[in-house]
Amino acid sequence: MSRAQIWWWNWQGAIPDDRFILIGDVLFTQEPTYAWAIKQASEKLDNLTVIFNATWDEKIYWLQSCQGLLHTSRWSEPLGLNVLEAMFYGKPVLAFFRGASPELIKDGVHGMLVQSLPQQDVENYAKAFKKFREMEFNSKVIQQHVRRNFNFMKHSAPKYEQFITRIVEGWNEAKR
Repeated sequence: MSRAQIWWWNWQGAIPDDRFILIGDVLFTQEPTYAWAIKQASEKLDNLTVIFNATWDEKIYWLQSCQGLLHTSRWSEPLGLNVLEAMFYGKPVLAFFRGASPELIKDGVHGMLVQSLPQQDVENYAKAFKKFREMEFNSKVIQQHVRRNFNFMKHSAPKYEQFITRIVEGWNEAKR
């Protein structure tokens, strides 16, 4: 498989008592070779269910039902929307200490951050996962963190409105 996000299959199959759900979105329709590779690999694992092109309702169901989110991306993502979505439902997140993850997740409170060293990523993530599944997290604290700090209507929308108002006012003044 060519994509970095599925490297975790190297150790996930060795944890037969846990159940894993991989939910896909439009990415799978845009990259059929990747989707086919995932489908073939998942058929070898009894504890993995793959849902391609999940509906919004399916995604919400699984976010509400899961014990936590394994954010396995090794790319330095600038936001990590799936991290915020899981935390919105009070779910802890296990993610690499890179990209926006350290800004979104307080280690030990909202989930766990894994030290990212390219040669040791798989080993570090597997060790962290063992700790992560034994930890207890307060879902209300996680939800409050997201709602307080990542509320679009409270934080971003007013700034957009002010910006657009300044542009319109400047345009009206220029017309005079």
